[in-house]
Amino acid sequence: MSKSPLPKLTKVAEADFPTEFGIFRIFGFEAPAGNEMEEAVVLKMGEFTEGVPPLVRIHSQCLTGDVFHSLRCDCRAQLEIALTKSLSILSQTGSFSGTGASVKYQKDF
Repeated sequence: MSKSPLPKLTKVAEADFPTEFGIFRIFGFEAPAGNEMEEAVVLKMGEFTEGVPPLVRIHSQCLTGDVFHSLRCDCRAQLEIALTKSLSILSQTGSFSGTGASVKYQKDF
C-alpha cells in the first residue's frame, strides 16, 4: 500500500519584519487541507549554518494569551522568550485567513 503524497507547501509572501525583539524575515505559506487552504507563518532571524541545527519554536495562536494577555495562560510569555533568541518560529494559523496578505503588507514598510 502506497502512502498518499504530502500536500504541496507554497511560499506566498516574504518580507523584512522589524519587531521590538529584533529584525526578522517573515514568510507566508499555504498548503491544501481537504477543500480548504491552511496557512502558516515562519519568522527567521539570522542565517542558518550548515551542520548546526537551528533553534525552532512551533507556536499555535492563542487569542486569549497572545492578544488579550490573559493571566491564565503563558502562551504570550513563551512566545516573547522565543523571540529574544536567534531562531525560527513556525506559527500555525489554521483556518485564519489573510496570512499571505498580512505578510505581503509588510513589504510596504
